[in-house]
Amino acid sequence: AISSSLDGSLRVWDLSSGQTTLNLRAHPDGISAMVVTPDGRQAVITSWDGSLRVWDLGSGEEILQIKAHNESIGALAITPDGLRIITGADDRLIRVWDRITGVQLLELVGHGDLVRSLVVSSDGRTLLSSSWDATVRIWDLETGKQMHFLTGHDGWVPAVAISPDGSYALSGGWDRTLRIWDLWTGEAAGMIAGFNAPLLTIAVLPDGKELLVGTGDGSLHLLKFLPGEYQGVPAPGL
Repeated sequence: AISSSLDGSLRVWDLSSGQTTLNLRAHPDGISAMVVTPDGRQAVITSWDGSLRVWDLGSGEEILQIKAHNESIGALAITPDGLRIITGADDRLIRVWDRITGVQLLELVGHGDLVRSLVVSSDGRTLLSSSWDATVRIWDLETGKQMHFLTGHDGWVPAVAISPDGSYALSGGWDRTLRIWDLWTGEAAGMIAGFNAPLLTIAVLPDGKELLVGTGDGSLHLLKFLPGEYQGVPAPGL
């Protein structure tokens, strides 16, 4: 297991013993987001100074450092092949980077406020983003073109997810609703209302039949994922 912290540390843990096998001072200003490469060999971190760093989890060496944005980075993702890193920042921009060279490949412009969540489809071709501008956007990761502009939330949108089969986009808002969208048409495909607090995180389970929702009151909700069958149904809390 790998963990990162506001104190700038990056730690690798042995799950059988509970002991750390690697403890790095990965960033002097604290870590705002972290992802691990699909092969488990490297960790990508970002911080409030706009920097992006890549660490080798075997040797403990920093292998890449770039100034990715001029403002704080609040969202981070990596493609399933591990070759592209995507960052979203307070400067309202989304940028795509080559993980090996650090070269910027794309810049996605459209959000009107801080970018707060990013997720890549399982085939690596589509990016879903959300922002404090109350919108969700769907992007073509090959061309950088915005495919769909989704509105409906009343306020900030902290969380997004994509179903394992790549058919649906999900978004969770400060308005305490979870919205489901058709990933290819951008059309609304359902909504769950009745949460007691803003939605902060969403994950669809690998079988695609259930989803987990974390809310601001510390609750975790396990729900059946049935697009089109939820309309204003209060969510059960675990």
